[in-house]
Amino acid sequence: MDLESQTPAGTWQRMSDKYYRRHRVYEMMWKNVDLEKYVLAASPYGGPIALTRDPKKIVKGVEDNVSIYTSAGALMHRFFHGTGKIAGLGWTSKTHLVIILEDGNVLLYTVYGSKVGSFHLGEDLRADHLVEVQMWGDGFVALTANVQFVGVFDVESSEPRIFTLANPSEPLPPTSWTVFPPNTADPEQPPVVLLANEKGTIKEITLTNVTDQLLNNGPFSRMCISPSGKLLACFTTSGNLWVVLANFSKQLTEFNTGNRESPHQLAWCGNDSVLLYWDQLLMMVGPVGDQIKWSYDQPLILVPESDGVRVFSNETCEFVHKVPDVSVQIFQIGSTAPAAMLYDALEHYLKNSPKADENIRSIKADLASAVDTCIEAAGHEFSLKTQRTLLKAAAFGKAFLDFYRPEKFVNMCKTLRVLNAIRFYQIGIPLTYAQYQKLTPEGLVTRLMSLHKHLLAYHISKHLGLPVQRVLLGWACEKVQASTTDSPELSRDIYDRLKEYPGISYARIASVAYQSSKRTLATKLLDYEPRAAEQVPLLLRMGQEEVALSKAVESGDTDLVFLVLLHMIRTKQPRDFLDIVRLRPAALELLLSYCKQENYDLLKKIYNHMDQVHLKASVLVRDAHRDENFDTVLALMQNALSLYQTSKEHAFHAKATEEQTRLFLTQRDLEFAIPKQSFFGLSVSETILKLLSLNEHNRVKKIVKDFKVPEKRLWWLRLKAISQIENLEDRFTQLWALSQEKKSPVGYEPFADVAIASCLPPSFDPVLRYIQKITDPTTRAEYYVRIGEWRVAGDTCFRAKNLEQLQQIASKCNTPDRGYLDSLIQKLQE
Repeated sequence: MDLESQTPAGTWQRMSDKYYRRHRVYEMMWKNVDLEKYVLAASPYGGPIALTRDPKKIVKGVEDNVSIYTSAGALMHRFFHGTGKIAGLGWTSKTHLVIILEDGNVLLYTVYGSKVGSFHLGEDLRADHLVEVQMWGDGFVALTANVQFVGVFDVESSEPRIFTLANPSEPLPPTSWTVFPPNTADPEQPPVVLLANEKGTIKEITLTNVTDQLLNNGPFSRMCISPSGKLLACFTTSGNLWVVLANFSKQLTEFNTGNRESPHQLAWCGNDSVLLYWDQLLMMVGPVGDQIKWSYDQPLILVPESDGVRVFSNETCEFVHKVPDVSVQIFQIGSTAPAAMLYDALEHYLKNSPKADENIRSIKADLASAVDTCIEAAGHEFSLKTQRTLLKAAAFGKAFLDFYRPEKFVNMCKTLRVLNAIRFYQIGIPLTYAQYQKLTPEGLVTRLMSLHKHLLAYHISKHLGLPVQRVLLGWACEKVQASTTDSPELSRDIYDRLKEYPGISYARIASVAYQSSKRTLATKLLDYEPRAAEQVPLLLRMGQEEVALSKAVESGDTDLVFLVLLHMIRTKQPRDFLDIVRLRPAALELLLSYCKQENYDLLKKIYNHMDQVHLKASVLVRDAHRDENFDTVLALMQNALSLYQTSKEHAFHAKATEEQTRLFLTQRDLEFAIPKQSFFGLSVSETILKLLSLNEHNRVKKIVKDFKVPEKRLWWLRLKAISQIENLEDRFTQLWALSQEKKSPVGYEPFADVAIASCLPPSFDPVLRYIQKITDPTTRAEYYVRIGEWRVAGDTCFRAKNLEQLQQIASKCNTPDRGYLDSLIQKLQE
């Protein structure tokens, strides 16, 4: 086996200190396609391409439709988008084709021509029209005929956010323009547009400002932003390629191409070089003015990727990119890097040459890094033979290492198997290793699902150890959408295939069936859904409220029950949904609790519908408390009392209603006797407290007697009334007078609390008389601590021989009294 004859370096071309290569990925499968007649838009990461007739050219024999191909030129679908001229095409991150029409209509299609959304850019475009569009990610910016810029943030959203940038005030169309995508750190910030005009300068246009960079080396006929967003490449009408930092602070390169004609395309190849395409010539210009030229006899279309450029011609798809450093280390002619020595050692080993051992010995210290380099270099190669040889070299090197973790080698083998599978011409996704790392395996699986490659996505998920459930879910949804009949047999077929995989949402599949007007299939699929939280919302959307309520009650999830109840309240007549709810006691109980707090009118209707006496009476009582007219209140309470008295079961309610009626009557008399004071709606305790604050002690005595208010409650109310006296002297006087009336039925702690709250530190002398009345020594000591009487508190604990409390008090003391407390502790411990 001669490795030298297969070295990839033979196809490299050097530019300064870097190497570039042009790899032919596919021979295009399409027939009789002349790219000169078409506009092409390609999905990133080796995704599909869309072709439509170039509206700016008079083309005969080309239908006015949209054709979607793989990167290998295999036709996926062809469809007619309807009337209206196309201003631009693009792809979203979900691999949906975006068609922007000149009249401002935006259409979204799947790769197989199914329309998934549409919207309009606004009424302002009715008198204007779009002439050019540039997309980024899931958004785009469009140039109007009146030199205005309008854009959209997320075309996939149900409500896309449309914005208009500041008016550049240009009387003529720009000579070129380009877009800075939003910063990934702040995706909500609108993009920035760079506009080049006939005066030779560039204007920076944001949402609110237009900044003229005051340049004089234009006009610029082409502009392009680098993938990193840090560099700007411009082509001047004098034939110069000018590369500058994106903020125009520093010029990096100015190269005379020798061709004053504007290139058809200008594109970055990674972040290191720029490609310019004229008829039959593709030129690459490096950072120091070096160049590489390739000749073509067919029209080209350049599609920039993050690490290179896809080059489409009528017959081929090529990929131009910078050779990775790891590949240069191995394959550069004359390289003595450890990885190159390891690769060379494999060749000698296959030839049975003893030099293989010499090479291994010479790189023994760097053998592990050489193995890593060979593994990584294998990932960057498109050739299967080169991949195998590099992995063989890595495996050969591993054999000479005492310890080497195999994960890198195993993962690369898995990765290459995935990349080779999707690069196969029948799949047609020429994804590079660098793009794969950026897209992630999960993103690749999602991309395959959007291309309806569910079987491949399933096998890749299993191969990489990824969950297969979402692939199967996507397959089932597509199968439902593709079905032409509303047959329940399909649900059984789907279940038989998916029942071995836990966690699959049959409700999601049923939702797709419902959206596809297959109600019978949707209902059947929901029977397989074990989670009520997934079943219930869809049943409500399908109008099956009674089934949804039953499922919610069976689940025991009150939130779900409330969801159904609130939905029925909004959509059904009270009598209709009450007939449903009455049959389910748990749901009825929740409904009543909700209505008592949030919907009193509905509560009244429910009680009337249920025709139960005590419930009707409770409604009357609630109405009475909500009314402010005494006569109406008394009439309602009397009616409620009559209803309660019809049954001995509600004797307590009747008694309570009677007492409440007497309280209303008492409060009415009070409002007549005491002008400008309102008592209606207060409880008995609140009424007494208010009378105490008004010094109406005789009326208090009457209420206490009439309503049999306990003595302890009365004393608490008197203490609360005293605590609310604003004059401190009067407060202390009445507090002392109350304490002297008789032995307090509530103890003297409340008196001490009121006194402490009324004193201004550090003087707490008025408090001591109440603390001394507290009988429990533990509580008394705590109150002494509250007013800072540490010695007295300690003496109290000492006399009670309460060592534990004394220690706790001492630990809290941070005054000179701490020594005294410590001495008491020592005495108790002796």
